[in-house]
Formats: sequence, C-alpha cells, structure tokens
Amino acid sequence: MTKIDRSKMGLRLIVLIATVIVALFLSSLLLNLFLLLSRGLSFGQLGSELGAQMSNPSFLLLMQGLQTLLVFILPPFLLSYWYGEKNSRFLKLVKAKPVDVLLAMFSILAAVPLVNFLVSWNQDIQFPSFLEGVEKWMRVAEDNAQRVTELMLQGESWSDLLWQLLVVAVMAGFGEELLFRGTLQSIISSKGRNQLAIWITAFVFSLIHMQFYGFIPRLLLGAWFGYLLLWSGSIWVPVAAHFANNAISVVFHYAEKNNYLASDPELLGVGENTWQLIPSILLLTACGLFFYLRYRKSTLKKQHV
Repeated sequence: MTKIDRSKMGLRLIVLIATVIVALFLSSLLLNLFLLLSRGLSFGQLGSELGAQMSNPSFLLLMQGLQTLLVFILPPFLLSYWYGEKNSRFLKLVKAKPVDVLLAMFSILAAVPLVNFLVSWNQDIQFPSFLEGVEKWMRVAEDNAQRVTELMLQGESWSDLLWQLLVVAVMAGFGEELLFRGTLQSIISSKGRNQLAIWITAFVFSLIHMQFYGFIPRLLLGAWFGYLLLWSGSIWVPVAAHFANNAISVVFHYAEKNNYLASDPELLGVGENTWQLIPSILLLTACGLFFYLRYRKSTLKKQHV
C-alpha cells in the first residue's frame, strides 16, 4: 500500500475525515445490531427501541464507549499506518515524565475556578435579534447534550461511578487526545505550523462537542491540551490532563448527587467567589511557565547541537 507522506497535508486530512465518517457509521451499525440480536427485535421495532434506550444510563455508557473505541481510538492507529508514520513520532506515544503527568493533572484542578467563570460568562452571551433562530438552535443543541450527559451519569452506586470513570474519563480522555492532538494537530503541524495547529485543533475539538454555551472554555481547554503536547512531546501528558478534567466532572456530579458536598463546586470562581480566579490564574501561569521554559531550553539545545 502506498503511504501518504507528510507533504500531502490536504490528502491526509481528507483520509482522516473519511475514516472518522466510516467509523461513525460502523459504530451506529454495530449498536443497532446489538439491539436487534440482544432484544430479538424486527427492523420495524428498532427505531422505537433505540428511542427508549436513549433514557437508559447503561445503554448510553455502552454507546459512548463503543463510539470512543471505534471513532477515536482505532482510527489514529490506522491512519498512522496509512501515513507511513511510527506511533512514537506521529501520535507522540512516548513515555512521559512523571512530573509532567502530575503537573498536567494539577493544572486542571487549579483551573476549576477559571473554567467555571468562563462557562458562566459564555452561557450569558446574548445574540443580536437577527440571529434569534441560530440562538434557539444552539440552545436546543446545548440542552440535548446536557440532558444526555445527565442521564449517562445517573447511577448512584460505587460500581456506577467506576463505569462512568472508565468510559467518560479514561476512554474518552485517551481517545479524544489520540484523534485531536495526536492525529489532527500532528497533521497540521507537519510543516512547523505549531501555533496554527494547536488553535485549529482546539476549535474543531470544541465545535465537535455541539455544546455552544461552553464553546469558549472548551476551546481554551483544548488549546491548553495542545500546548501540553507541544511542550512535553508526549501524548500522555494531555491525556492525563483530559482524564483529570473529565474525572473531576464525573466525581463532582456523583458527590453532589449523593449529598457528599457541602457546597456546589460549580460556584468556585463565580459570583462572590471570583477572588478565587487570582490563585487559579497564578497557578496555571506557573504550570505553563514550567513546561514552556523547559521546552525552550530543550529546543535551544537541539539548535546548537
């Protein structure tokens, strides 16, 4: 098979998009086959059964896990082969320094007040009257996405929490970073377009979630993941940060639902707690400087070799 070299960025992007579309179709097909075989349904009953299952937390987790595996995890490895790249070079599947992994996770915890503030600000954005139709569509998409998330995280037992962490934090964190930072960002940055690659990938990453009233904070979060990959050189560093971000959301949701929390964690950095933005920003800046200065030192050393 002819490999697609790095100079053909447009062709690589086309192959990426085509592969993801095929993977989406395949995941939907397998999900439908699962319902047909496990429930003994006819094709005529499939539509109503699928609609009924969309309120079943276990089914939603299964659907999320299957889509993550087929759409986010498997395609990057296939694409790496088709592009004629080593996984260590293209997907940046190289060993990360433990301090980088821990610092990446800490940065997400430190960012909670700032993210909450940005989410609150983003949700209050008002569109001009001539875009009323667009705003309504975005609100509906946002509400639907939120409803699915709430349903998926409904379980209240410890086993439910473990399954949620496996699918939403471990699998999604790994898969999304492989596809977005490991694949898309690597393709765009193939000719040294590092900054452009980071921000285009972050834009697509935020857009694909179809949650427009969290678009700005997710865009900035995606850019942070991109810079973590650039500065560390290992996909495991943004994977750790992505895992931490999703795990915090799952654990907070579980704790709040079971009345383990004295106050709502979504209020951190919001309203009378806006003072918390100061330590949040300072800690994030310190984390960024640590990664950047070490990356710059490493880059200068390579230039003088």
